Amino acid sequence: MRLLVTGATGFVGRHLVPAALAAGHELSLLLRDHYRSPSALPAPLDTLASHCRPVYADLRNESATCAAVRAAAPEAVLHLAATGVTEPFLPAARAIEHNVTGTVNLLQAC
Repeated sequence: MRLLVTGATGFVGRHLVPAALAAGHELSLLLRDHYRSPSALPAPLDTLASHCRPVYADLRNESATCAAVRAAAPEAVLHLAATGVTEPFLPAARAIEHNVTGTVNLLQAC
């Protein structure tokens, strides 16, 4: 199955991506621009990146998110992206912008 994974660089994503690849799925990873270099990816994604198709967008940007979803052409989306998980004092407005607006943009893109 063609899967698009958001939040692949997070704790859950770093464990899900290798398992999905091992299960034979074709993966696209929706990444922010600062992950364009494989050396910027956390382990084990740095070594697995060549087995995945990267697409780049900030979920807060609706048009970029739509373009990334179109490029990935997924059959299913695993939305794991979230801000604030490791930042307990993240301002509420920033958390809403990332987590709510980003999710709405992804849903609309799908």
